[in-house]
Amino acid sequence: MKRLAWLVAALGMTAAHPAAALDSICPYQGQDQANIAAVMRIPYQDVPKLVAFFCANVGRKAYNAVGPDRVRDVYLGPIVGVAWVNSGDTISEPNMPLQLAPISAFWYVIGTGGVSDRPFARIASDIVGR
Repeated sequence: MKRLAWLVAALGMTAAHPAAALDSICPYQGQDQANIAAVMRIPYQDVPKLVAFFCANVGRKAYNAVGPDRVRDVYLGPIVGVAWVNSGDTISEPNMPLQLAPISAFWYVIGTGGVSDRPFARIASDIVGR
């Protein structure tokens, strides 16, 4: 199990400078492109378009897109990063209880200012960026 550098970097970002860290948070790793294509069941050449789709939400406000009506559309905080995370990778921040990604997918890093005073990771399909 590895602690993901993207999450550690995102946790150190300030809300005033999200764009400065975008290059270190948003790009996919070339070696992951085949894995992303296989898991998402899309052609290999379409992976950059999918990555661009998720990266476009960085800087937007994150809202819950799943669950009962009372928790849908709850403002979670700003989206400060996105990354492809493999199943079993660590998604918890340092010095917090260990949390592993249950599936391989794109994950957003949600910053402070919403439901939590600490940044946290959420699977991108559970989030609407506005």
